[in-house]
Amino acid sequence: MRIIAGHLRGRRLEAPATPLTRPTGDRVRESLFNVLGNLLGERDLSYASCRFLDAFAGSGALGLEAYSRGVPDGAFIEQNVTAFSTLLHNLQSVGAAHLKAYRRDTCDPGKPHGTFNLIFLDPPYGKGLVRRSLRALERNGWIEKQAMLVVEMGAEEEAPPLDEYVCLDRRVYGAAQILFYSVGVAETDS
Repeated sequence: MRIIAGHLRGRRLEAPATPLTRPTGDRVRESLFNVLGNLLGERDLSYASCRFLDAFAGSGALGLEAYSRGVPDGAFIEQNVTAFSTLLHNLQSVGAAHLKAYRRDTCDPGKPHGTFNLIFLDPPYGKGLVRRSLRALERNGWIEKQAMLVVEMGAEEEAPPLDEYVCLDRRVYGAAQILFYSVGVAETDS
């Protein structure tokens, strides 16, 4: 695994040595960030205006890619001890140890150090954790009202309805689907 673009381009990342994680591959990450960049631009936003939360972070590849592309601040949540250790190693090895990393359950995250407007949710496939974790993050004050969500699920899973969020785009890459959501898009685009 490596960082695809930005100031950390080409830097290698370790993958957690546990079968409980499933790192998002380089090509999928590249496509995801191409779509995300376009969606941000359509809303007169940029990576520099975002603060990311990489939930179910694993190696931290999604959050570190966002950081490399210009998101100035962010945080990671990872519960698995092996994956969390790998995440801390990756943060240190690319010079991003100042970013917050929480060893917590995303479905019971506790209180944050701030709020975030770019949320990466990449839970284990097939466990129905997207809606549950999103509600927990909202309830505990992690997510800003106008946040953009990037959700990774199994390609065969049905996307759950996410209350006030509107699905802007959906892409399928092999066994994965990536869904892009935003709040209130239908009102601002009409």
